[in-house]
Amino acid sequence: MSTLQVENLIGPTSGSNANKVIIPSGQTLDASNGFVAPSGHVVNVVTTQSQGNTVTSSSSFVSTHLTISYTPKKAGNTIIIQSNMGADTNADDRGIKHTVFRDSTDLGSSNGTDGSSGMIKSHAERLFTNGNVIAVDENVTSSARTYVIKTRSTGGNSVEADGTNSKKTMIITEVAQ
Repeated sequence: MSTLQVENLIGPTSGSNANKVIIPSGQTLDASNGFVAPSGHVVNVVTTQSQGNTVTSSSSFVSTHLTISYTPKKAGNTIIIQSNMGADTNADDRGIKHTVFRDSTDLGSSNGTDGSSGMIKSHAERLFTNGNVIAVDENVTSSARTYVIKTRSTGGNSVEADGTNSKKTMIITEVAQ
């Protein structure tokens, strides 16, 4: 096997393939040991699902059992955490809040909604709905971390994260910076 060492590859400056470096059909370019994604491009996507209810009357956040342990591909990238699950206030005039924790840090508190990324409150009757959560973890290190979706009651009354007993989903997307 021979090695070709170059500093720059450039395509022709004119013609139908101007400014292109073309890999011939049937060939691949393996950059798995050194590819640098351009800023704004998705580097990795990881998902998890869980089924079952998380019932709580606690005013402190408790786990909904949606957890992903993740090691970013590169320090400085941005991690977007999204989740969707059912929510049930169990009765009228109750509220439920969802948020994203990175290890012990509440990432939802940065959006000014009392430490949560999503809130549902019933006024006149019991409420079943989707509880969507989204948070952004910016300027990450390359150290492993654990993301957890947590929920809490907003009044000491029993509420359920995923009162429909359907699948809860969490998606982590790493974006190059």
